[in-house]
Amino acid sequence: MNRELNWQTEVLVTQGSAGALESYICALVNKDDEAVMFEPTWNGYQDFVEMAGGKANFIPLVQSGDNWVFNPEELRAALKRPQTKVFILTSPHNPTGKVFTQDEMKVISKILDECPHVITLHDAVYSEFTYDGHKHEWFASMFNNWERTITIISAGPLMNCSAWRIGWAIGP
Repeated sequence: MNRELNWQTEVLVTQGSAGALESYICALVNKDDEAVMFEPTWNGYQDFVEMAGGKANFIPLVQSGDNWVFNPEELRAALKRPQTKVFILTSPHNPTGKVFTQDEMKVISKILDECPHVITLHDAVYSEFTYDGHKHEWFASMFNNWERTITIISAGPLMNCSAWRIGWAIGP
């Protein structure tokens, strides 16, 4: 992540990546709050948000040629809502496989600059699964995202051991 991590204060080991996602969503989302995420999406995100009493707000990823794209203005409108507390960014994305580019992450970062009330959860459990020349980027290590991003990783996909329910979160 292009930084030296303090394992005592910046790393949290959890029961799989789902354990980390559930813990952070339940800590950050209260009744009637919103979590913004791209869709299609992994259904667990919505489950965790609703369990916390919140509402999932979906921004569509639309296929354009060989790529999946989003409308930055739709994302901006959703993130600027005062009830939005969490933005869930999955890259590489599940289920599409989309790897957000540095340019796309720059656009997202600039939008988040306008939304200091929003914390980003970067689900990076598939960080090692990129193909066709795509390169995974750590959202927290780009621009000024460190202070507003929790990165979620899982030993299962990373080490090809799906039964290992060990995950960890990295953040400030």
